Order: sequence, then C-alpha cells, then structure tokens
Amino acid sequence: MQIKVTIIFFLLVFTIQNCFAGAITFQKQRDLDFDINISLAIPKTVVVNPVIVNTFGTSARLRAKGDNGRNFTVDLLSSTVNITNANSDSMTVDTFLIGDGSTSGTTYSGTFGGEWYRMIVGATLHIAANQASGTYTGSITALINYDDANWLEFPKFVTINITAVIISNTTISLIRNMDFGNLVSLSVSANYTIDPVLSPTTGLSAEFSINGENNYNYLASILNSSINLTSGGNTMTVDTFLIGDGTTSGSTYSGTFPANGNSVTLYVGATLHVPAWQPGGTYTGSNTFVLNYN
Repeated sequence: MQIKVTIIFFLLVFTIQNCFAGAITFQKQRDLDFDINISLAIPKTVVVNPVIVNTFGTSARLRAKGDNGRNFTVDLLSSTVNITNANSDSMTVDTFLIGDGSTSGTTYSGTFGGEWYRMIVGATLHIAANQASGTYTGSITALINYDDANWLEFPKFVTINITAVIISNTTISLIRNMDFGNLVSLSVSANYTIDPVLSPTTGLSAEFSINGENNYNYLASILNSSINLTSGGNTMTVDTFLIGDGTTSGSTYSGTFPANGNSVTLYVGATLHVPAWQPGGTYTGSNTFVLNYN
C-alpha cells in the first residue's frame, strides 16, 4: 500500500511541472504619459496613438515571451479610467488601443516566435474647459494568456500607470504701446532706437505684464521681424525688435514664472528707419507679442 501512494505522488508532480513549462512572461517597459497640457477655455482631447509616431505624449510599452508557435491575446480590463490630481479633480481617459506599431485594436492577438513580443498601448485624454491644474494619475490593467490555455496556465497581469500634467494658460496684459514720439523730417535719413533696457532719449518702449504656471519656463518673442508704419500712402520701416526685463534683452526672452505667482513685466523696443524728407503725419502699425511655455 505504501509503494502505491509513492508512485501516484511522483506522477502528479511530474505532470504539474510539464504544465508550467511554457508559462508566459509579461512585463511593462514604459507607462502611458500624456505630457504637459495647457488648460484652455474650451474642451480639448489629446490622443496618444499606438501606431503612428506621436508628436505629443508617450505611449505605454509592454513585452511578452511564451511558447514558440502558440497564439496569445492581450486584453485591457477597463474601457474608461478616471485620473485624478491631489485635489480630487478628475479627467477621463478612454478609447484604449493596443498594437504592435502597425495595427491596433481594443484587444491584441499574436503568435509567439521565440523572441520577445513587443506591444504598444495608447488612449485618448479628455480635458475639460478650464481644467484645474495639477499632476493627474491613474492606472489600467493589461492581461495576457494563451488562446488555448489549459486549467493550469493562469493569465498574467501588468499595471500601466497613466499620467497627465495640466498647467494654467499664460496671460498677457498690454500696459502701454510703443511710441517713437514726435520726430522731425530731415534732409538725410535717420534711425531711432528704443532700447528695452536703456532709457530712450526719444519715445517709449512697449510694456507687457505676463502670468503663467508657477516655476514653469516661458519664451517671449515678437511674431514679425519687420513691419511698416503707414500714414496715408506713406510708409516707414520698423525692425530689430528686442524684448527685455529692464536689465537684459534680445530678439527673444526666456525666463521662469515666479513661485509666488507674481506677474512678470517685459519691455519691447525696436528701431525706426526714417527716410530723408519723410512726409509729415501720424504713422501707425502693429506687431504681435507671443508667449509660450518653453
């Protein structure tokens, strides 16, 4: 009787080892990141696609290895995920897609070929109008198993973390326009420069007050390098636009919004070219001050 029990135990152990010999290895290599987004007055969607190269955001990456020649399927266990910030504000992520870089769908099937099988996961983020600032996080679970799995081949799971950062939109307030003042038409051409750092002998620089997300970098620039001022049918050229903070200046200006939320004051100067015997008149024109996160 003792010999019979020993034989049964040996055979049972041998069978279990064979069943587990082809277990799938399932790993996450990268999480899903929707990057930094600006809160706007209108709703916005951000799509991270698992097939095309994304200009914004980063897709998640998974890899799996299993028995050569066996088919498998990967499923994402949720169709919609809410991601939240520290203040419990939320955004919705849906339309999850998983693919291999050339095709994608809500599930993904393939055949193991002896090497690591790599997959990419994307989704769509829905940002509400005036979405609150903050770092939003959440997660979704991916499951893989053989299509012909037996009762001892259990599915494997990985958790994909989801991140999106929302920052407030920049604001620009015009304090004063640029004014070259009253000039005299001469028998020779003349150039008049308003420097955003030095106190000008003629005219006033333009002045702007800007705001943005605390501690984020920004870049200020002028859209057009040269414009024409007109009075009736007469024109003069303004160029060499410079932006500064009263201490330094350049064709662009970069800085960091203060941690205390205070506004930043910037000045814009330029050079006016007045031809000889320029006809009198009030000459006007415009340019565009551009502010972006950097």
